[in-house]
Amino acid sequence: MNYATHYYFRQALYDALNYTAEAEVYDNNYNGTSVAYQELGPLSPSYGNAFYNPNNYSLPTQDLKGAAQNISLAGQQMGFYVKLANGTRVGNLSGKNLASHTFTLTGLSPATSIENAQLTAAIDSFAQIGLTFNTKLVTESIVGGWSTANVTPHFVDLAWEPDYSDAVGQQLIPVMDVSNGGIGNKAWVDNSSLQSIFSTLDFENVSAQEKAMYHVQNLTYDQYAYMWLPVPDDIYFVQPYVHNFVWNPFVEYFYNVMYISYKGGGTSTASDLSMYASITSMFMAGIKLF
Repeated sequence: MNYATHYYFRQALYDALNYTAEAEVYDNNYNGTSVAYQELGPLSPSYGNAFYNPNNYSLPTQDLKGAAQNISLAGQQMGFYVKLANGTRVGNLSGKNLASHTFTLTGLSPATSIENAQLTAAIDSFAQIGLTFNTKLVTESIVGGWSTANVTPHFVDLAWEPDYSDAVGQQLIPVMDVSNGGIGNKAWVDNSSLQSIFSTLDFENVSAQEKAMYHVQNLTYDQYAYMWLPVPDDIYFVQPYVHNFVWNPFVEYFYNVMYISYKGGGTSTASDLSMYASITSMFMAGIKLF
């Protein structure tokens, strides 16, 4: 989508999404709590408050009134109208009836039960503002071929996560810099103000980066390029004879400092195969996005 032309359309989708329903996908009531948490993006809370949400924005919530207002503005701008769930028609009533068009939400194949539930919640959300979606599943090899904006689907449900503690170079720029279009920036965000900042930001010291993040967050938030879905927690079941288990959001756990000590036996280093059988990662943390 052209970013200048489709601003209201993107914001309508952002407001329409039922974030509570998306979080409930992970609610198996383990230990009385959900097994996922919500975040804003584009940076992970793992990087600390100076980088993640420095402006203290509220987490996204479904706002159907705002979504209806924005889809109406989009229709007036782009020449279409929709019929909301309550029967009201909004937009350019002399334009195209968007009920005749079906959008596609693309996900990864084979779909898990969680992915199917995510897609269903999204489709049901967008129907509230008169937009019809279906799903299409593709393999990772197909995703790797999205090398231009023209061949990249408009709406995708994918996972991505930071793999190194570099907030700017490893997460912000990959998902917001147009030079990373098709790699991390599946939305093909191309904002001149952001591009100007990115040209030097990764080379600044940490203090300068932290100061810049207030402005950067405003710019990235106003793009409405991504709808940030709940992030599943990392849950481990660790046997009591496993010691020095340390979890880290980037490398999961430090296996080289762990050891086994149990009654009736000696000790063993982390290289012992039983160590790996004793620690089970139930969920891998990842940033979900459309």
